Amino acid sequence: MTGLTYDDEYPTCDATYATLCIYGDDLDPNAVTSLFGIEPSHTQRKGEHLKKVVVRRGGWFFSTQNAVVSRDVRRHVNWLIETFSGKEEAFHQLRSQGYETVVSCYWRSASGHGGPMLSPEMMGRLADLGVGIWFDIYFHGE
Repeated sequence: MTGLTYDDEYPTCDATYATLCIYGDDLDPNAVTSLFGIEPSHTQRKGEHLKKVVVRRGGWFFSTQNAVVSRDVRRHVNWLIETFSGKEEAFHQLRSQGYETVVSCYWRSASGHGGPMLSPEMMGRLADLGVGIWFDIYFHGE
C-alpha cells in the first residue's frame, strides 16, 4: 500500500498472523476454492469431527501464518488484501448467499501494551471487499 511503512520487528508483538475466514452452514469449501481460484490453508464442513468437537458450520480459511514473516499485523492483513484484490464480485456473491466473510488476526503481546493497528487505507480496502476484521489477542509473560 502506498505510504505505509511496516515495522517487521514490531517490538510490542511476540507473534501475529491473519486469516481470511469464510463461514456458512451449507458452505462447500470446494466451491469457494473454485470461486476464488486460490487453494485454502484449510477447510471444514459442518458435522465434521475436529479435535473432539463437531464442527457447527462450514469454513474456508486462507492464512498468512506460514507465508508472511513479520510481527507487524499490517503486513499480514495487506498481504491478504493484495492476494484477494480484484475478487470483490466473489465476496459479494458469497455474502449474497448468506456466508460470513471476515479477517481474523491472531496477535500475541510481547509486553502487555502497544497493540496492533491498521491504516485508514487498509480499512477502506477491507470495506471495499465487504470483509470485517477481528482480533484474537493474547498476553504472555509477566
